[in-house]
Amino acid sequence: MPFNKKDPDAQYKTVTILYLICLIFISITSPCLGNNSKLQLTLEEKAWLSKNYTVNVRVGSAPPLIITDGRIQGIAIDYLTYIFNLNGIKFNYIQESEVTWPEALKYIEQHRIVDMVPTAKITDERKKHMLFTDEYIFAPWVIFTRSDADFVSSIEDLKGKTVSVEEGFVIHQKLKQDYPEINLKVASAKLEDYAEIPLRDLATGLVDAYIGNLIMTTYMIQRKGYTNVKVAAPTPFENHNQAMAIRNDWPELVSIINKSLAAMTQDQQTRILNKWLSIKYEYGIKKSDIIRWVLSIIGIASIFIGIVLLSNKRLTAEIYLRKAIEESLRKSEKKYRLLFENMMNGFALHEIVVDNQGKPVDYIFLEINSAFEHLTGLKHDNIIGRKVTEVLPGIEHDTSDWIGQYGKVALTGQELRFESYSKPVGRWFSVMAFSPEKNKFATIFLDITERKQVDLEKEKLISDLQNALKEVKQLSGLLPICSHCKKIRDDKGYWNQIEVYIRDHSDAEFSHGICQECAKKHYPDLNIYDD
Repeated sequence: MPFNKKDPDAQYKTVTILYLICLIFISITSPCLGNNSKLQLTLEEKAWLSKNYTVNVRVGSAPPLIITDGRIQGIAIDYLTYIFNLNGIKFNYIQESEVTWPEALKYIEQHRIVDMVPTAKITDERKKHMLFTDEYIFAPWVIFTRSDADFVSSIEDLKGKTVSVEEGFVIHQKLKQDYPEINLKVASAKLEDYAEIPLRDLATGLVDAYIGNLIMTTYMIQRKGYTNVKVAAPTPFENHNQAMAIRNDWPELVSIINKSLAAMTQDQQTRILNKWLSIKYEYGIKKSDIIRWVLSIIGIASIFIGIVLLSNKRLTAEIYLRKAIEESLRKSEKKYRLLFENMMNGFALHEIVVDNQGKPVDYIFLEINSAFEHLTGLKHDNIIGRKVTEVLPGIEHDTSDWIGQYGKVALTGQELRFESYSKPVGRWFSVMAFSPEKNKFATIFLDITERKQVDLEKEKLISDLQNALKEVKQLSGLLPICSHCKKIRDDKGYWNQIEVYIRDHSDAEFSHGICQECAKKHYPDLNIYDD
């Protein structure tokens, strides 16, 4: 079914787009680029390692940074495990059921019970009582609201409204101190799933908004299925970057971790991020925002290159700058290409073909990603530059009218969202199409064949059960039964044998036997039940 609804306001950013931008932001800004060289430890660091400490690490649920449902895992845990194993450091987990977040920070300050936490926001107040490693996870704070909520463009629009927060989190203190006009609904740190409560309160309508870490919140939205929650606006706060917080009498451990982070290769970090941050295009996608954003970056870079090329002064500096920019563009292009190829959804860019009357009659494949090949079975080298009627003969007669629908998108700029069966491919797809420029359209799609089959089987099962229920005869009401002979009186006042009555009023059939007591009483010589 087509969906042509336009974005009502450019400030309504979708969760998926911000998730994507956040991934790129992590990749670009991470300081841990690594040189893959062996760590050069100081004598003090080696002496600390020789003491063979067991580091007590407090962990709490903060998906996907830390996941405590079942075994302990997540982005931060993968970093921590790699660094500690690399340096032969023993560690022990202390869970949030044993120590709350506020208690953990207190214990680190007191040098007892808890030695460190894998993720913490660096603040001036905290730096008075503990040490921090370099930041290694990067994400902004954003405002989340429900899809049906009033327009929110900034944090000023939340004054007088109720916002959910987690007790002891930095954002709790910031809102309490800087925005007293905002009503706070605080999730107690003593509750088992207190990190999930604020978002659940928003989804269920108990609060008006939630301010949270983009990575953690979008991950939870996808995993919990809160489809009525959206990203409404940015916040005036700095990014919610994460570092490891450590007791302040262990500066050697801090420097060991920082050196290990710096030595990690880009490939090692990418594997960790790709393991936990998957991109899914399912709800309200505005892919054109991404394309415009990328083109803006390239455009700005091109301006710099143009300025350098037009200038005749300081030739040496010009060449150096041009090479630096070209290298930066090359790396950026590599990052975008890697992200494009690792998308879980199929993506394809096409150019529409029209006849003399301007009617769409065909379209040409311009670009596809690896997921497109996997989902459709069509290979890049076999279809790029070719018309769809050549690649999939007969598609122009398909009842789904793929060419007509996509032509409308390319010519009018209207977005389209629908589910349809592709006869040439033999699969069901959920499709979102948009036009990045005139006469071109892009599609992002997901294979939903398995879900469709489950739905059809469910419908058949429901139909079968309904038909079966129509045929079932039921016994109900008060049945008069003789206390001696056990006959039942029917509606007409006649007394019938119980098996006759049940047979006439249900689908049950009877066969006769004899119980153990009656066998002994009436047939003692037969020894029917004797071993």
